[in-house]
Amino acid sequence: MSRRKAIGLGLVGTGLGVVLVVLAVFLWGGPDLDATQKVVSILGVVISAGSLAVGVATLLRQRAAAGPDLARFAQDVRRRWDREAAFRQVRSPAPIRLRWSSTSRPVTASPAAVVGAAVPGHPVRLRLSGDVSQAAEKYRALPRRQLVILGKPGAGKSTLVMLMLLQLLDTRTEDDPVPYLVPLVEWEGNPLYDWLADRLALEHPGLGGVHSCRRLLTTGRILPLLDGFDELPVQRQARALASIDEATDGDKPVVLTCRITEYEEVIARTRSPLATAAVIELEAVSAGDARSFLDTTEQAARSWEPVLMRLAAEPDGELADALSTPLMMSLARTTYSAPGQLLALTDRTTIQQRLLDGLIPALYRKNTRYTIRDVQTWMTFLARHLDRTRSQTIRWWQLHQALPALARWIMALLFPIAPLGAMIGYAAATLANWPPLAGTGIGFIIGFALTHWVPPRRPRPISYPDLFVAGLGAVPLPGFVAIAFATDSIIIDPAKLPKWGPGTNFLVAVFVVTGISGVCIALIGRFVSVDFDRSPLEQVLADRTYALTQFFWLVPTMWIGSTLLSRQPSILGGLLLVYLCLTLQVSHASSTFRLHRWFLAASGRLPRDLLAFLDDAHQRGLLRRNGPDYEFRHQLLQARLAARARSANES
Repeated sequence: MSRRKAIGLGLVGTGLGVVLVVLAVFLWGGPDLDATQKVVSILGVVISAGSLAVGVATLLRQRAAAGPDLARFAQDVRRRWDREAAFRQVRSPAPIRLRWSSTSRPVTASPAAVVGAAVPGHPVRLRLSGDVSQAAEKYRALPRRQLVILGKPGAGKSTLVMLMLLQLLDTRTEDDPVPYLVPLVEWEGNPLYDWLADRLALEHPGLGGVHSCRRLLTTGRILPLLDGFDELPVQRQARALASIDEATDGDKPVVLTCRITEYEEVIARTRSPLATAAVIELEAVSAGDARSFLDTTEQAARSWEPVLMRLAAEPDGELADALSTPLMMSLARTTYSAPGQLLALTDRTTIQQRLLDGLIPALYRKNTRYTIRDVQTWMTFLARHLDRTRSQTIRWWQLHQALPALARWIMALLFPIAPLGAMIGYAAATLANWPPLAGTGIGFIIGFALTHWVPPRRPRPISYPDLFVAGLGAVPLPGFVAIAFATDSIIIDPAKLPKWGPGTNFLVAVFVVTGISGVCIALIGRFVSVDFDRSPLEQVLADRTYALTQFFWLVPTMWIGSTLLSRQPSILGGLLLVYLCLTLQVSHASSTFRLHRWFLAASGRLPRDLLAFLDDAHQRGLLRRNGPDYEFRHQLLQARLAARARSANES
């Protein structure tokens, strides 16, 4: 600890000590209490002050360690994508050989802009080529370290950029930027670095907040890997490309992936490619690479031999075209135990649809927990829901959007805010000599509106400063227990409350209220993890723990506090406090998630153990996960399931 900081903390501690001494003297000589009551009252204040000191110390430690910890950030990124690569089986038994080369399409800036200053008398040429194992090496050789990866649907763009991230982390030095892979589908059009900084601060509190994350981006300490530019709405793509170009001006590193057709169209509309980015294009899977990928065992080599011979004999045929992407090649290996059946299919579209349709039966053929029919029903419902909401991410806190309109109204009635609002409205109308029916109706309508129209917010990591602030909003039970003991009983006989002056009441209340912060930090921090990279199930449990802890602290302590202020206990006041705290619970998605899940399970749309099912599907390779969000293995699979659902509805 520095000398300046030690002096500052010493002065603060001395000041607090003086305040406590003055307050103790004031309490001892002011109120008309006996010695025991005075000692207990002073002890309650000291206990609350100690709790406050613990909270402040924890907050200071949190802020002291809040500087950007890039090493920890790199470890978190590595752990997440190592696990995801294992689930997607992109390296098991070996990754398919993705080859790429510089694109010949008119979508790139001039070679001089990409490479930099040319040697006089020598033309500038930019010819890039390689495979998946050389991605990081070739990227680091770029003068600007800006790259666009193009490919057909299923060509392996996401796989290449994920493996490239792991390669960059494997060979990263202390001065290299940390790669950060993020799907662009969630970008809503605000400035690129503002959106990335908000997301980084949310997912990785150890980087030090939004401003610190933005500084890391603008100084090139974090390398954004932007996956899925084609998934943005067409009307936003031109503006998004201009925003990326503006943000990365000045040699800031970036990697962007996009489908070929969509990128060509946006460049044709804007006539402005990324100013200094190299553009490469993924090549079709060759017959030789297909053989290396499929011939994993002697038995597999024999079964795949007729298909491989057809691919070699007809490189431009329908079968070769259908299996020209890593996605379809991977589906073929997973789906067909007798691949000779593919030879009977003569149409490219039919082959690809057959491969997509066969994935769920292949993955769940030997499963005893879920039947193939149930999995197909549930996955089709999720795909149709995502199609209706124009989304690609399955988020448990947005499950209410999958409910029919009538079901949402029923769920709002089942949540206790509406009935409790009716009770409070009836009691208030009776006390005010208003028509009880009117008060009941108004209370019910307000409660129903709060439940129906307040959307559950996205759960976020709980940081210690958040807990400190949350603690300031409650009143500590230890302080009140001490005061209650000193005054015999504040609930049974409020007339026994000490007749303190308003100044004394205020000072005691300040110390008692702020003292809860230390207790809240100790309790909630014990059970709620501040780590973002958890499974959705762990996130639900953490959000529920935080919500319930907040509720069970606020209700009793605020009721005791209102009793102290009003000098008489009030049942109506207690109901009102419960009502207000339940209203806070609505904003916690975990509070309503169980109701929504039960309804969807009862109607057969989803399983009762939804999160366990999604985790199982992720481990089998049917879904992929990015943080707390699930996605289908590929957008083509989601589109196929949604199309089948639409066809079934139409027929």
